[in-house]
Amino acid sequence: MVDQILGRWLDQVLGVASEVGTLTAREAVASPHIVGAPVPAERLVGRAGIFDQIRSAWAKPGQRDSLVVYGHRRMGKTSVMKNVVAGCDFGANTGFAYLTLQTVDWSDAVADLCRAIAFALWQAAPQALAEPAAATFDAHPQHALRRFLAGVNAGGGDERRFILVFDEYELLDELLPAEEANRVVMLLRGLTPSGNRPPRDRLASTRSCAPWQRTPKASTR
Repeated sequence: MVDQILGRWLDQVLGVASEVGTLTAREAVASPHIVGAPVPAERLVGRAGIFDQIRSAWAKPGQRDSLVVYGHRRMGKTSVMKNVVAGCDFGANTGFAYLTLQTVDWSDAVADLCRAIAFALWQAAPQALAEPAAATFDAHPQHALRRFLAGVNAGGGDERRFILVFDEYELLDELLPAEEANRVVMLLRGLTPSGNRPPRDRLASTRSCAPWQRTPKASTR
């Protein structure tokens, strides 16, 4: 009985397979995917589930978690993060600051990163924030950045908030020695305010992962 059933199914499968093997493409089919530059919001489709996860993670009261958006290269991580304000419907009171670590000098790792973070936040709201003076970051970069962030928190009213995105986060491991990379990570952990007051800065990063890499986890800030 089993042999009869298997034989019947085998004949049907082989018949269909032979038909598929003789099919020819009659015309070129346009790919719906956009490769290369980040996709604008009106052309970004199929990411509603990711935006729902981000919205639910950041909708809670009190201190929010930092997030890691990870995946293989060319999967659309940058497109997702560049459209996170519109995709998650955070509203006009949410500023978006984007920093790709490919643009950081890294000759003086901590100082260069602090300057880049301050400048990215200023670009997000140049009318509301004072432009950071590059020279103030030379001697005491972390202190200068904390003073700048204090100004961000003090301005714009209680409802103003910023999303700060670090793209190509894996460059910390690739370009810096382990000790220097740890210093940068400790700096990023201390960026968002603590205490009872809801922080205005939310951190997100994108990271490319090879199949054999350990899955990065989101860190609570």
